[in-house]
Formats: sequence, C-alpha cells, structure tokens
Amino acid sequence: EFLGLALYQKLKEQNLPLPLFLFLGASADYYVGTKTRAPRFLQKMGLEWLHRLALEPKIRWKRYILGIGPLLLLYIKELRKTFSKKKR
Repeated sequence: EFLGLALYQKLKEQNLPLPLFLFLGASADYYVGTKTRAPRFLQKMGLEWLHRLALEPKIRWKRYILGIGPLLLLYIKELRKTFSKKKR
C-alpha cells in the first residue's frame, strides 16, 4: 500500500495520468523480489501456503491453522458434489 501511495503521489505531482491501482496482498512483494515464491513442485501441488507458513510461522499460523476448519468443510462439500455428479 505504501508503494502504491508513493507512486500515486509522484504521478500526481508530475500531472501525469493516474492509473488504477490494485493492491493484491503479497503479490507486489513477489514482483519486486522482497519475498520468494514457493518451489515449483509446491506450487503445482497447491501447497504454497505451507511454504509461507514455514517462512513466517508467527504471522501465518493463526490464519492457516485456525482457518482450516471452515475451508475443510467447504472442501468436503465440494467433493460430495463431484462424486454425486460422477454417479449419475
């Protein structure tokens, strides 16, 4: 957000057109290289969250560990839908 605000102020000072800014979480950190992405095999397996949890456990544990319950229920619900469609 600070990067976006700084860019906005700089463009405004120079009377340049102001683009639409989207703040998409850590994507800017990955883009500028301040954070590294998970290894490719973890990305392919959908386990990037595990990589981030290992790198920043104090920040991530609550979101990933405590938030798993509702996500797991949603996953089970979707699995049931998939299997019921295959039986038809």
